[in-house]
Amino acid sequence: MNLKSRFIWSLLASLLCFFFTSAKDIYLQDLNDGTMGDGTKTNPYRELSVAVDNAENGDTIYLLSNFVHRNDALPFLINKNITIDGANQFGILFRGMHLELAGNVTFKNIGLRMLPDGSNITKIYISDYSVTFDNVNTQLSVQQDSERPTIIAGTYGGKQGNNHAQITFVNASFQSRFRKIFAGNETSIKNTPTTIILDSNTKIDEGIELSGGQDLPVNAPVEVLSSGSTKVFTNNGNSPQTKVSISDINLYNVTLQNIKDLVISKSKISTTSNFRGLTGILSITDGSFFLDNNTVPISVDGVVGNGIITLPLSKDFFSVNHNISDETTLELITWNVADYERLLGEKLISSESGNPSIIIKNSDYIVENIKESHSQYWTLKKKTLSVETLKNNKITLYPSIVTTVFHIQSEQKVNNVKILDLSGRLIKTFGNQTAYNIETLPSGVYYILLNDSQTYKIIKQNQ
Repeated sequence: MNLKSRFIWSLLASLLCFFFTSAKDIYLQDLNDGTMGDGTKTNPYRELSVAVDNAENGDTIYLLSNFVHRNDALPFLINKNITIDGANQFGILFRGMHLELAGNVTFKNIGLRMLPDGSNITKIYISDYSVTFDNVNTQLSVQQDSERPTIIAGTYGGKQGNNHAQITFVNASFQSRFRKIFAGNETSIKNTPTTIILDSNTKIDEGIELSGGQDLPVNAPVEVLSSGSTKVFTNNGNSPQTKVSISDINLYNVTLQNIKDLVISKSKISTTSNFRGLTGILSITDGSFFLDNNTVPISVDGVVGNGIITLPLSKDFFSVNHNISDETTLELITWNVADYERLLGEKLISSESGNPSIIIKNSDYIVENIKESHSQYWTLKKKTLSVETLKNNKITLYPSIVTTVFHIQSEQKVNNVKILDLSGRLIKTFGNQTAYNIETLPSGVYYILLNDSQTYKIIKQNQ
């Protein structure tokens, strides 16, 4: 190796040594003795602002006691790429003020407590930087358990921030709670992306708003990756590029409002009854999506993956604008026996293309695929009984217009007879007999269900 090469390698080694050894530990303790300290463990800084001012990027500030930072008119500013570590013992209490980041910050093993001023809500402004909450406890006290900070991914007061808000929760405990997260700015449109990652124990009491304050949009990708218990994901500002990914957890009555793409992985998810669908893609991998309690029609742009979607047996309920993956299974459910007869021939599910598996748990009905010129739909059809079955199972129900009693003649045993109204509500049940008295029922049309499988219709008239 010549002299020039040796010099270059020596310089590189010095630079590497500098970069890997320049980060230092700074210590902070609330001693209130009138001195400043020098940040060492034996003579720690007494003020949080002094510790932050003297820190360099990459440094760690260790707390040696609990610390209180009192009211300021402006948010407390952390403008360095640093870690603040409470050593699993100590925390910082911000009294009557907000917190503003202008650097990539990690809060680790610390109590991060924010006491509101009057009825105001305490806020943490991320300013489009990266923040990690690593084993953070936000509880003020048992009496003030609901007082938790709100996180704003954007900036304070319309300032210029960084280029990508990244909010990460790791090693969360049951006290790693926040009131709400906004993916945008507080008072203006945000044009930079936001990524939010929640681990299994993180709790966001009022959920995640994938827009900003005042229903202002984020005109850049917004992505939430959650394996925690948060169940509210809204987009009141109509941010156009939103994606929610839920993995490794089962959640019920999840609110998904105006979300573009939804990813479900190794999870079982059900939605609130007014879920209206997605403007983008539904992706399910080794998971289930339960929509059988929904009360409004659902539309999505496409379905991919090998999961199961459980749908109510209902007219025009599930509409896919483009393709349904062939690996997807659609399961049709109803608690209303009369639905089978009412929905014969009706369009239940529609899509542009795709050949999913469709399950219906009534052996007397099948779901038939109908191809059209540029689309397809699935409808309900009654199974055609074979000639041999018809020969061996002759059933006669008479009269069709009943005032008091109707009769059943069958070559096979009838174990139970159920009377249902037109809404499918069970009115009366009989065992095995030949005459069935319905004299006390009001006039109207009823379904007669034999052995939970075959349905007939009668008219009840009063004398």
